[in-house]
Order: sequence, then C-alpha cells, then structure tokens
Amino acid sequence: MTGAKATWYGGGQLDNPACGGPRPSDNDLVVAASESSGIPCHSTVHIHYHGKMVSAKVVDRCAGCNAKWLDLTKGTFKKLAGLDVGELHGVHIRVFPA
Repeated sequence: MTGAKATWYGGGQLDNPACGGPRPSDNDLVVAASESSGIPCHSTVHIHYHGKMVSAKVVDRCAGCNAKWLDLTKGTFKKLAGLDVGELHGVHIRVFPA
C-alpha cells in the first residue's frame, strides 16, 4: 500500500486491544489498523518512510482511521520520525499476514 498515512497513539488508548492479547506498552512495536484496510489482526507490517523502515505487529483496530491509515505506538512512530511531527504522509506499507 502506497500513499498511506501514519499517526501515533498511546496511554489509555492502548487498553483492551481489539485483536486480543495483553495490553501493549508505548514502546512496543505494534500498530492499529482500520477494519476497512483488510489487514488481518496479528499480521506483520513493514512501514517505510523517507528511507527508514520499521516492522510492527497489528494488535488493535483504529475506528477513526480509513483504509490507508495506521495508528502507531509511540515506540513504532519514533523509529520513523519524532513524535512532534504528529502525522506522516506518503508512507508505504507492506503486509505479511500471520
């Protein structure tokens, strides 16, 4: 998927991940994807942005996200850019189903 968007989330938003399993921490390399993205829970995603890449696991759903938008934990986002950036545009996402 090209031309995607990435944002970050944390704190209480990490409670009760929609894909089940334990609550992730802000530093875990995990993401939330929308149902409409077609990305299955527990898939691994490679997120590419401006020459950087991070691998993360889909553990949650992002109700406010569209099909080309991932919500990343702070730890995942920081592998690509500073938290002060807030939103990344033009992200490339490669999905590896579980």
